[in-house]
Amino acid sequence: MINFLEYFAPLSTDIERGYRSVLILKEFYELAKNREILKLINKNIWFWDNTVNAHKCNIFINLGKVLDTDDKTQSIHFLKRWLISNQNELKEETILARKGKENYEKFKDNMFFQGFHKFTNHDFANFGRKIKQINKRYEAKFKDWRDKIYAHREHFEGNTIKLESITLDEIEEMYSELYGLYQDSFDALYNGYNFPLAPRKYLVEIDIRNQIKDILKPR
Repeated sequence: MINFLEYFAPLSTDIERGYRSVLILKEFYELAKNREILKLINKNIWFWDNTVNAHKCNIFINLGKVLDTDDKTQSIHFLKRWLISNQNELKEETILARKGKENYEKFKDNMFFQGFHKFTNHDFANFGRKIKQINKRYEAKFKDWRDKIYAHREHFEGNTIKLESITLDEIEEMYSELYGLYQDSFDALYNGYNFPLAPRKYLVEIDIRNQIKDILKPR
């Protein structure tokens, strides 16, 4: 019986680090519209220039890792294959054993509990189809920039990446979908829920935005 959080920690880390960088940049650019805050940024311009560009690179590097198709890489593709190969982990008896009797009693009394979903090949096909949709967008619009960053040929301008016009909103949408697939898998293993296959907001998004606001608060 697998400890999902430990086993898939590399994948979770890559998704969350990239997602955090998107949120940090979005909040940074929003705050920089304020003249007083822009003065603070300009006082330490070299620090902020390096910080911003590091986050931009981080976004694409982690996106590439999460969507890597190499069989040995712990990517979103790897997660899909693992779920299909380990369907016993999604059975009711395995979930009950994972939760323990006491935790299960509390869980089944939850007003939202509707019983354990019985997973079928159709569910895994939908999961795989969602990944294909994300991967298609990545290959068409994002992968070239990830490769350029590895080759040190990146060029950024504002919150839009020059030439390709990829906005942070588009990147955030992709990370929210990948984060959703990871969370769907966790909920399937620990709660017996079916895969909603919907984007999910990062759990500590508000905390991240508040931290940036605190750092750039005019003193």
